[in-house]
Order: sequence, then structure tokens, then C-alpha cells
Amino acid sequence: MVRSTISSEKILELIKDLPTASKISAIAALGTSGTLLAAGNAAAGMWKVYQEVATHRWFWEDHITSGLAKLHQNGLVSNPEILRSSFEMYAASSMHYRKRSDWYSNKSLTDTSFQKLQRPSKIEGAPPFVYVALGDSAAQGVGCADVRDSYVALFASYLRRATRRRVILLNLSISGAIASTVITSQIPRLLSFGIKPDLITLDIGGNDTFYDAAEISVEDFRKNLEIISRHLTVTTLIAEVPAEKPLPQDRRAQELNEALKEAVENSGHIIVPIRKLGEVPLWKTLAIRAEDGFHPNADSYRLTALEFALSAEPWLKERGIWQDTADILVSPRPVRGQIRSQTPSEETN
Repeated sequence: MVRSTISSEKILELIKDLPTASKISAIAALGTSGTLLAAGNAAAGMWKVYQEVATHRWFWEDHITSGLAKLHQNGLVSNPEILRSSFEMYAASSMHYRKRSDWYSNKSLTDTSFQKLQRPSKIEGAPPFVYVALGDSAAQGVGCADVRDSYVALFASYLRRATRRRVILLNLSISGAIASTVITSQIPRLLSFGIKPDLITLDIGGNDTFYDAAEISVEDFRKNLEIISRHLTVTTLIAEVPAEKPLPQDRRAQELNEALKEAVENSGHIIVPIRKLGEVPLWKTLAIRAEDGFHPNADSYRLTALEFALSAEPWLKERGIWQDTADILVSPRPVRGQIRSQTPSEETN
């Protein structure tokens, strides 16, 4: 067998179009690995993960179109004229992903023996549960080949079982997003739809961590989170800034996480404790991440979805919409942020 060789120039050419965070991981692999071959394998893995960005993006964009059409059919869109082109696309089936079942996962959040869960029958006459996801590539599910393994899809599937209502999921997240992207792009897009979701999730900060402090200071990040939390008018599950161990940027990640908690405190939104999922021994780091060494892998997304479910369940019970068909969440219940008193408009949502 002839062993092929790979040069450092070839590796750098391969990774030149990767996002900043992935470039950092790639260069680290190139500089610290024992051989160029190992570095080449690492870079190839990063390229594989990066290719998922476009695939997942197209899936969720088509999914938004079909979700808006379902909301329109239920009379839940207040400005249908603005969305007419989306409805025409859906009616013409001019999308890559047409089946509404494509997003749904039947995986258990707590059972790793690949036990398949069934969808319980919907409560007759119950309105759909509208779930909006905001965030970065983690909300897109980059790092797992199938979007059904993303934490957003897994959590939406949990909501379907927990409420016995149709879940209409609108995933407005953007790969590479930072906190300011949520303000300038994702929230305005949500407002343009003219709908009021039942629940929102947000993960942000992973990309902000890798910006220089001169570009995005901790104080800038805190102010952005304050703006975000003020403009999210329904209860939102906001994930902690993820750990970046063993990279030196983890110190900044901790600082951003504290800033996030300060910004969200007393807002009424719920902080989801996911940082602990990345606080693992050095030898276990690769076991929780995708091939690029940056994004979570499918197992980590399942654990992330579990934390979202644990944080959401008390809120679902308070609203009186939790059903005993929900998953049995056996992991210890995390400490949650304060939940604000529901406004009359939310109570009737």
C-alpha cells in the first residue's frame, strides 16, 4: 500500500475558508500534533463539519417556510401579505425538504440504548405550540450529520410529547452568529412574521468568545444581552456561554457567561446551565466534540436538549400544559433563573 503525504500548505489551503473558531482549532491541531498526517486528518474532519453549515441552513430555511404556512392555515399570522412569497413556495412544493416529519426525533433524552419514543396523540382542538429557536451554529446543529440530532430538534420533539400539541418550530438561528447578530437580524425577522411564539430558546456567546476584547468587550456583550432579553417578550430559555476547555479562550468564556447571567437576571427568562457539559477532563474533550474540535457532537447535543427540557418542564407545568406523556427526565434538576410573572397576554397565548 502506498502512503500518501500531505503538506502544510495543502492543509492551510483546505482550512482557509473555515470560520474563525474552526481556524483556531485547525491551526492548533497543525502546530501541536505529532505528524502532518494527524493534522491533515484533523483539518479534513473540520472541513466535513463546515460543509454541514450550508446543508443545515437550507433545511431550516425550508422548514421555516413550511412552519409559517402551517401558522397561516391556523390563522396565527397577522401580516400574511408580507409572507405571501413563502406561502406560494410552500404551495408549489418548491423546496428541498417538504415533509413536516423531517424535523422530528424519536430519540430519548435520557436513554442511551437507542430506545425509540412514540409521538402521543394530539389533544383534540388544542392550538399548536409555537417554538422559535434563536442562536448560532449550535442551534443549527452543526457538528451532527442529521439535524434531527440537534438540540433544537430534540427539544422540539420533547415539547411535542410533553404537551401533546402540534409543535410548529421556526429555527431562525444563523451559523457564525454573535450577540449583535441576534439583535440586528434574528429578532427583527421574528417580529416581521407577526406571530407570538409560546416559547423561545437562545444560545449565543460561543463565537463572541473568540473575538478580541478590543472588538467585543465583556461589557459590550453584557449590553447586547440586556437588549436581547428586553426585546424577547415571551419566556425564553437562554443557554449559558459554553465552555471552551482546554483552549485559553475558556477564561473569556467564563467572563462572558457571568456577563450573560447579570444581563438576564430579573428579566424573567430562564438560564439553562450547559457550561458544565464542557467542563470535562482534558482526555475526554474529543469525546464531546465534533471532528472540528469546536462544535458539540450528537451526544453533547442530546445532553444539551436534556438541560433545556429540565429547565422548561416546571414552566410547562405552571402553564398547565404539561402532560404525563413527557419523557421521564431522570437527571438531577438544574438550578434555574427566576421566572417572571406571566402577563395576561402570555397567559392567553
